[in-house]
Amino acid sequence: MSIRDEEAAIRERLRRLQELDLATYNRIVAENSRIYSKQMELYSVENELRQYGWPGAILFAYPGTYFMGRTGAEMRRRVSELLQRREYLINELRRERIQLQQLAEQRSIIAREIQELTARLTRIRQIITEQEARKAEMERRLREREQEIKWLLQELEEARRTGDLRRTEAVLRRLRELGFQI
Repeated sequence: MSIRDEEAAIRERLRRLQELDLATYNRIVAENSRIYSKQMELYSVENELRQYGWPGAILFAYPGTYFMGRTGAEMRRRVSELLQRREYLINELRRERIQLQQLAEQRSIIAREIQELTARLTRIRQIITEQEARKAEMERRLREREQEIKWLLQELEEARRTGDLRRTEAVLRRLRELGFQI
């Protein structure tokens, strides 16, 4: 796998993880909203129970007594319903808080993986940049070498035409240094 392929694979994995992170975040927000609604309902149930004298006083209401327009039997039945609803809400809140904690842990794991992949991607981008810089430098040197060889060949031609042996030898020596075979 080339470094470019690895970069593309990491980018794709990052994209999918970011989508998963967003979906998990949305689930956390929805779960928080449900918890808040249930907390408000629990608060309402407990307020109504307090109006009936909960805890304790309601257990001693006599069948023939009236309180808030209700008989003792109606009050006990209503309190029993409220207590059942309270117990249900408390259990639901516990369950949803556990689920919320699991979602938060899942999001934390996703965040760590995103961070690791981002660091890896940064290192890969750095390697690619260095490779591109080396390639550009090699191409520049190759162009300079070709230009110098071209110039030296012109110089060699000029030196041979004028019969300048020293200049011819110097040019030939430089051409050999550059790896040009004559």
